[in-house]
Amino acid sequence: MDFRIGDRVHVSGSGSTFAAYGEFFKENGLEEFKKDWDYGIGTPTGDYSVVATGKHHDSGYGTLYLLRGKDGKIYIMRNRQGDMALSEEGERKLKTWEMIKALTENPKLKFKSEDGHIASIFRTNFQLEYRNHNSNAGGNIRLLTEGGFKADEWELVPQPVSFTEAVKAAIEGKRPTIVLEGLRYTLIAEKSLRDIGYWLLFNCENGTTHSISTGMIDGLWTIED
Repeated sequence: MDFRIGDRVHVSGSGSTFAAYGEFFKENGLEEFKKDWDYGIGTPTGDYSVVATGKHHDSGYGTLYLLRGKDGKIYIMRNRQGDMALSEEGERKLKTWEMIKALTENPKLKFKSEDGHIASIFRTNFQLEYRNHNSNAGGNIRLLTEGGFKADEWELVPQPVSFTEAVKAAIEGKRPTIVLEGLRYTLIAEKSLRDIGYWLLFNCENGTTHSISTGMIDGLWTIED
């Protein structure tokens, strides 16, 4: 099972802790979290919040999760043999203050609200902005704290990935998508009959199946869990 940023998870075993993998933070651009991580300490059994995700330099490990405990400490985990599961709170949307906290810790994230606004860090001056899909209007953090709009629940915007990452996700059973010339395509990986590899299918939203194109190889894909 895959988890999203903001999920509440229960850890039942520490066998999948990466307690000595300090390079993870730099490799994934998550240095902000390292100050709260202790080398050599396993993840105690209990409930945690997923605050970030990343990859091991050995792709065979799959997705790694940064978990924050109630004491504020950070742990690196992967979900192996059911060591992690959604807690009773489970998957949920973030409140505005939680979204701001998540962006402060990881400026690469973006969040969206039901009313069509996007919240992200504006990198040139590190201000929090919002942007409505239907306009070019933007603003800074004052609009959030002074009631500039009514949105109070946010969900993570899936980050774009390369074609190679999209193929890996499809093999894992996910459904990567890409929009080309106004049409959405879904990448599906099917096991070959002789079990020697995968067939890649590119299904268009208009009901047709297409061969691969340069736009698919060079473009950015979106993976929604």
